[in-house]
Amino acid sequence: MLLRILIVGGLAIGLMIAIKQGAILRGIGLLSNCEVVQTPQGETGEWRACTEGKLDGRRNLSDICKPMGIRGELEYWRCPYGATF
Repeated sequence: MLLRILIVGGLAIGLMIAIKQGAILRGIGLLSNCEVVQTPQGETGEWRACTEGKLDGRRNLSDICKPMGIRGELEYWRCPYGATF
């Protein structure tokens, strides 16, 4: 009986940590997500492709990056190398 309680408690704590970090919510599309993509030929900087989240909409990186357009479901941003968000 005690083992079951410990297992359920451990699973609950693991789930709370995963939700707090946003990994699960980004994975199922509820929060926006950005990934580094290959820089187009002739361009500079680090390019990021962002998807829109159902809860938070499109990500706004304009304080550091320059918007480069939307293609399909992805919004592209050009950022300085090593920019952290």
